[in-house]
Amino acid sequence: MPLNYLFGFTGFFGLTSAFILCLSLIVLFIVLHTRNSPTIINIFNFLTCTQTTLLGLALLSLNFLLQRNAFEYSVVFNTIESAMPWYQKLGGMWSGQTSSLLFWSFIMSAVSLISILIAKRFSYDLYVPSIVFIFQCTLIFFILPIVFYFNPFEKTWTLPSGAITNAFFPPLNATLLVPVDGQGMNPSLRHIAMLLHPPFLYLGFIGFFIPYSFTLSSWIQNDQKTDWVMLIFPYVLATWICLTIGMFLGSWWAYTISGWGGYWGWDAVEISGLLPWLMSFGLVHSMRIPVGGKPNMKWVYLFSSGIIFFILFGILITRSGILESVHAYTSGTMGPALTVLIILHILAIIHFARKSHYVFNKEPAKQSAYFPEKIIKWFKFCLLILVVIYFFGQTLPLSSQLLLGEKRSFSQSDYEIASSSTLFVLVLLAAFYPIALFKDVDKNKFKRHLSGIIIISFFCPLILLIFFTNDIYTLLGFWAATFLLCSWLYAFGIRILFSFIKKLNMKEWASKRMGLGSIVIHLGFAVMTFGILGVENLSSTYDVYLREGDKAAVGSFVLLGQTEQNYITKNNIMRDEFSITVYSPIGSTKELTPNVEFYPKLDIFHAQPAIYSNIFHDLKIVIHYLPITIIEKTGLYIAIFPLASWIWVGGILIVVGSLLTLFMRDSLPKYNQLNTQKLK
Repeated sequence: MPLNYLFGFTGFFGLTSAFILCLSLIVLFIVLHTRNSPTIINIFNFLTCTQTTLLGLALLSLNFLLQRNAFEYSVVFNTIESAMPWYQKLGGMWSGQTSSLLFWSFIMSAVSLISILIAKRFSYDLYVPSIVFIFQCTLIFFILPIVFYFNPFEKTWTLPSGAITNAFFPPLNATLLVPVDGQGMNPSLRHIAMLLHPPFLYLGFIGFFIPYSFTLSSWIQNDQKTDWVMLIFPYVLATWICLTIGMFLGSWWAYTISGWGGYWGWDAVEISGLLPWLMSFGLVHSMRIPVGGKPNMKWVYLFSSGIIFFILFGILITRSGILESVHAYTSGTMGPALTVLIILHILAIIHFARKSHYVFNKEPAKQSAYFPEKIIKWFKFCLLILVVIYFFGQTLPLSSQLLLGEKRSFSQSDYEIASSSTLFVLVLLAAFYPIALFKDVDKNKFKRHLSGIIIISFFCPLILLIFFTNDIYTLLGFWAATFLLCSWLYAFGIRILFSFIKKLNMKEWASKRMGLGSIVIHLGFAVMTFGILGVENLSSTYDVYLREGDKAAVGSFVLLGQTEQNYITKNNIMRDEFSITVYSPIGSTKELTPNVEFYPKLDIFHAQPAIYSNIFHDLKIVIHYLPITIIEKTGLYIAIFPLASWIWVGGILIVVGSLLTLFMRDSLPKYNQLNTQKLK
């Protein structure tokens, strides 16, 4: 038996069997949901484990087909070519609609299994049937299409009439079609960031089904216990780390591989990732920082449910094509199914929340919250305002078409204008928090610290005013970013000093209780804020035409054209490139070689930018015009992005701080303990 056939059959068997198990688990819950015996729970656990194993087997089989260049399988032919290295072929498991649905289904089944194990580990066995039901009712909407409509293990056949069709089982009198080579992956998707971006994004999205499933299960069981919030927090934080890494990898890819210009384009699919990410901030803060010694459950319920809504709506946009996006798949059969799935989740949230009357009960009167708690509350409201603004802009083409009969849309400037004031307040609240810990302890000390940091923060906008810009909004933005950075540097200093000086005043201990990881995360956001402000407010673009030996001054840089050449690579790709020497204002030189490639199989051109980066500026060069005659010059699009590298440094700090928080026990939430009480 040929290996390709064996792998294809194994994958088809694993996928089909997993679908049958999905149906079986749903039916099993409906029949046995009132019986919560250990035997029933073990059955749910075993069947979910079996399903995850079968989907993993199907995914592994697909990978073997990709690595073996099994071009008789349509998904392999449309995704890769034989000249691609193994790691790019690995990306074929999530670069296409069909294969990515299989990858998504595997992760969802695996996270379902993890949720069951968490519930059993922490004695929440009663939640297991509900958790399984929630996951399987969602999974079936993703696994059903790849079983019946676009199966990744279908082969290509030639019918007696000469028509081409795809099917797993051979049609009558059909001949198997085995192409010599595949189409190959879109060149922009061959970047290492894009090979890693989808897996991290999927892990982040699906991981948030853990708090969501616990939320719904607590409502279904009418269980008012809240200790599960603390117990699942490490898993939620790990999920947030994956989503954050995925978001930054996507931005880095857009910045380094595409000729669009920047790291963010306010595309509909980009916003689909941003909305759950913003909501996840609120969820992490609600779970991490208690109010009155216990988690604020209404915020936990709101954010955990909202995240899932925006994740599913983002998938609808990505996989149905209802909104235009360079990231979206083509229109298909997924739209109606995903719409039904979203409606079902909304109805489930409304029904079980109303059924669990304690969700809407007014909390008993208590002492007024201390200042840091108020800041966290205002911070969450700002997050919700941003989510509303961005969701309105994202869906405006649909809503305007429906209500007004004409399609309208938000431009990049519209997004920035609408959200700038809220973002400004958000940064100020984050900057106030480390100092606010002293307000209820020593108001005089609070005022002294606050005044000192605010005064120091004015040095940055003052320098900008003298040398660069007099725009009031830009200066305010940099002042807020400096305030944020100085405030958290102060907290960092107190935290480090505590490790060496044991006789610090008890009041200083307030900064230690935040944990080193939390401080590093906020320092990362401060650094990233500087980078965003620099790129958005101080950048400049130029159109320059050069030939060999020509010089051009671009901002504070000088460009010298070196050699132009065009050739055909061993993979039959036509490449035009232009070597340019860049002289930077700090005295260094760098050889940059932007290029344009033509992929004949895909019939597309791809412009690969070249970037010179240092701590102060990024210089990005993209070829936008190739000379036709010898007297013409090469057209170059050039952008100078001040402080662009600070975005990536900030992202690294955020991830490092998150990992510190995850693995340092003193950084995890401990409710009803000293570090959640007011300092006397």
